[in-house]
Amino acid sequence: MSEFTPPGYMRVGDVVMSIIRHLRPDCTEQQLSELLGEEAHRVFDEALDLLHSLLFEGAIAGFYNQPVFNGLTEIPKAFWLSVDAGKALRDGEYWPFGPNRHHWDRLPTAPIFYKAEALRAVLAQRQRALSPPHSRARLSNAGAKAKFDWPAYEEAYMAEVRTRGFPSELNVKGWQSQADVVRYLQELAQQDGLDLPDSTAKPYARRFLERAALDDN
Repeated sequence: MSEFTPPGYMRVGDVVMSIIRHLRPDCTEQQLSELLGEEAHRVFDEALDLLHSLLFEGAIAGFYNQPVFNGLTEIPKAFWLSVDAGKALRDGEYWPFGPNRHHWDRLPTAPIFYKAEALRAVLAQRQRALSPPHSRARLSNAGAKAKFDWPAYEEAYMAEVRTRGFPSELNVKGWQSQADVVRYLQELAQQDGLDLPDSTAKPYARRFLERAALDDN
């Protein structure tokens, strides 16, 4: 099968690496390349799960080539809910000949292409949503330490998740929602002698919830 990729498009390997860089913004290229064993599989599966979600939600689309008909053709969104979606994602190939899968070994599959610009736009939008707004009160003067120790708060929150489970309606009262996480962060801030407003805590609570959910997958 030809390895040619049309200009402006990407194949699954490059797409997954782009998503991994998005999910692991603090990792250098060398650190990413040195991932081994279970950690490498976990990071890869995490990126593939996000790609699957974006495709099913219609945030981005996959395309395959129909040379006899219309050239590059969008894969139907409903396909990403089918039992064949996982194999197509991992292999980077689409079966355009219908549900008769017992013929797969005798008929060719088509490589899946993704629009590079569409992927960049979606990841940039997600990054903006995950990044809390700058707080004017966060720094007391130029070069000063951040007022709230967010890395320590996130580490404490993740430890709490490992102990109490993920905040959800199925959990105990007081550990069921983003509002409960906001209150938890405010308690941590109070231990530091700080007053943490709801408006400052909410974006961080949302980001911590999303990261914990990704780690759980």
